[in-house]
Amino acid sequence: MNEKSGKKRTLGEMLKHPLVNVIVGFLLAGVLGTTITQYYLAMRERQKAQHELAVARKESIAALSTLNAEYLARAGRLLVAVERGDKDSARELKSIFDDTAVRWQIEKPPTLLAARDALPEELYSEFRDHLDKGFRERFLLPFGKCMESAMDARATDGDVAGTLRECQAQDYLVQATACSRVLLDMLYELSGHTVAGRTEEARQINRDKYRPILQQACAIPE
Repeated sequence: MNEKSGKKRTLGEMLKHPLVNVIVGFLLAGVLGTTITQYYLAMRERQKAQHELAVARKESIAALSTLNAEYLARAGRLLVAVERGDKDSARELKSIFDDTAVRWQIEKPPTLLAARDALPEELYSEFRDHLDKGFRERFLLPFGKCMESAMDARATDGDVAGTLRECQAQDYLVQATACSRVLLDMLYELSGHTVAGRTEEARQINRDKYRPILQQACAIPE
């Protein structure tokens, strides 16, 4: 018993030694310091990744915005030339409009990656369909056909103004512009919520907010 007690006293005395406190404190500080450092480094990496994702999405959305804006601008210039009766300018602008439509189709898919990452799956499908079938097929394709009819009427001394009214060229252009604006506004806002880590409840509120606006502005006929 005395030998055991002596050992316990010796261990107790060792633990009370000032150097033991220093060593234990040093070890704890090292472990804790490393843990804290790793935590903040990981947090900074996450913040960096979120920032890079936000920048990439903004760039993709900006690219889509530029594509839509160019498409609409070419349509507007073509309409003005046809209305003025400038045959040569109208022919050239119609060719540019057609080339822009082809390039829009080619360059659009990469920009949709931003939408795929930012939007819930079911809303992304609606967004993609409204971009293709609403913005382009419902508005800009018939607008192009309308321009061809008006140019044919001009070539045969027909009623150009009447042709443009009948095929609703101006209405198609206005509606395409409104559809594009709604699509991009929705994508900007929902993309920002996704990057910021907004809750599913907040995203659901925005889905409910934008779905009726999207359906109204870019309605696709059944």
